[in-house]
Amino acid sequence: MALHQEQSDLDRIRAEHEHVKIENARLKLESEITGIERELELAANTSTSTSTPKPLFAKAPRSITFKCSETPTHGDNYQPDEAMSPERFITTRRKGIPKALDETQGKSKPSVMMKSATYDGTGSWQDYKAHFDAYAKINKWTES
Repeated sequence: MALHQEQSDLDRIRAEHEHVKIENARLKLESEITGIERELELAANTSTSTSTPKPLFAKAPRSITFKCSETPTHGDNYQPDEAMSPERFITTRRKGIPKALDETQGKSKPSVMMKSATYDGTGSWQDYKAHFDAYAKINKWTES
């Protein structure tokens, strides 16, 4: 009799388990259907709205006008054909481009002044003087 009771309990538990699995599958499908319905409603509301969204890209290319009409001096000798040269490395310099740093600076002072250290007596006076002279040359200092 106990074996018969255990068998009926096992059958009842299996039946409940199958019922729970079916109910779980039904709830998952209902959830998916609800989500799809929301997406469709959102898509319908977006497409029937009165305002139209701006396109991401312009349909026609626009011309760009710059306020500054002067061309810099280093661009005066630029040739568009040179940009498409098939050579991998450029071995010649374009004419009119200054070769040394001193030619580009001219007579004006540099925009950023380098400040030399103050002599505190811990190092050599000759080293300090050499550094000071280098800074004087970079900053274009004169004795006047």
